[in-house]
Amino acid sequence: MRVVILGSGRGSNAEAILQAQQAGRLGRARVVHIFADKPDAGILALGPRFGVPAKFVDPAPFKTKLEGAGEERFIAAVRACAPDLVVLAGFMRVIKPGFLNAFAGKIINLHPSLLPAFPGLDGIGQALRAGVKETGCTVHHVTLEVDAGEIIAQARVPIAPGETLETLSAKVHAAEHALLPGVIARMSEAHAAKAAVHEFKIEVALATVPAIEDLLAEREEQRLMVLEDKPSGRAWITGYFDSRAQAEDGWRDFSAALDAAWIVGAAELRELPDTDWKDSYKAHFKASAFGPLHWVPVWERETYQVPAGAKVLWLDPGMAFGTGNHETTRLVAERLVAFAAAKGTDARVIDAGCGSGILALSAALLGFREVSGFDNDPEAIRVSEENAAMNGLAGRVDFFVGDLTTGWKHAPAGLVLANIQADVLVRFTTELLGAVAPGGQLVLSGILERELSAVREAFAAAAPGWRVDARVMGEWSDLLLERP
Repeated sequence: MRVVILGSGRGSNAEAILQAQQAGRLGRARVVHIFADKPDAGILALGPRFGVPAKFVDPAPFKTKLEGAGEERFIAAVRACAPDLVVLAGFMRVIKPGFLNAFAGKIINLHPSLLPAFPGLDGIGQALRAGVKETGCTVHHVTLEVDAGEIIAQARVPIAPGETLETLSAKVHAAEHALLPGVIARMSEAHAAKAAVHEFKIEVALATVPAIEDLLAEREEQRLMVLEDKPSGRAWITGYFDSRAQAEDGWRDFSAALDAAWIVGAAELRELPDTDWKDSYKAHFKASAFGPLHWVPVWERETYQVPAGAKVLWLDPGMAFGTGNHETTRLVAERLVAFAAAKGTDARVIDAGCGSGILALSAALLGFREVSGFDNDPEAIRVSEENAAMNGLAGRVDFFVGDLTTGWKHAPAGLVLANIQADVLVRFTTELLGAVAPGGQLVLSGILERELSAVREAFAAAAPGWRVDARVMGEWSDLLLERP
């Protein structure tokens, strides 16, 4: 099932959907494109992070509704993706008849209340001010009347005595992150009976990936994508189609624009049984090593040759949202290994926005004695603790729910790691710098190369006298600041 996501803000619900997809928990659904109505919307940064096309579409002339020329542009962009489902994930515009009719029966929305109670803006605040004992979130079909479409599913959230808007919002958002991917997965299973899934894959030279990505973007290709594994030096063009003929036609059309020298393998085309579809991500995750630290998929446990003295973290990407092959994680891991080699492992380590816990657990493996990790998503904490248990590290790292305002109970630390995204890092400059102990280091990642200068300028201005260093890997970068 082909899914298109529309958003206006940071994209936390879109991120939950993409994490579920990466973890094999989105059924037969696949996000094929992200569109935003703001050029600086954080949701657009999720595209390169998860390998999904992401694009700004001009919504002008109206500011709060999708109508007129802006509606026409959105219809054209979404229609080109041939979606089976359009998900409004924080899309802050009123949908009008043109868009509704173009994708009739295919549009769903997530609202932060138990509809029909508290529709419209500030659903969480409305519930809190009303003094009700519970609220929650609702996934519903979209109709002309705002937040009035048929309810698909709901999740309930109790309101505790003394609850604040901040604490209640965190609880509702956590419920949203669990509810929406589950709904999409169930809808995809109902849709799956209509057609089999056919996978196309062909290996290409790693050095040609930027040119192929440019070509995919230029042609606005929706079914093919590039997957790369830098540690092994390999890359593939791959895609999923509803029929064998559709796959063959799609590849024939695209390959005509390719330089034949870019292709280094034979094309593979196969129909995927249900189990293969859910596990196909495994083919693209390989072991990585950084000094003594090795990140290895758990299914390679029996075959992976562990070098003498190596420290291995076993991972299941279906549970851990990745094995660390992504440049943003690798950049931070290399800084972590370098810190241990240069300064030893006596420093306290904090992993801010720990996700699956890979970096915090890596610090524990390297011998850092006091390690903690926090994330504002309870699901991430659950996954982190599962990863810890799988590696015999249960209780070794203090994982807890927190954010960049509330998560600093172990500060100051000698090493603070924050692999998040550029706009969030800049917004919390003061909190991040304040968590670093004298002589300690702050390592930032999740920064696109084009964003590096702005992030560096913001942190350097807030931390005069600190040593600053930066590196670039592919289209991503990191920033290190060392406190005097």
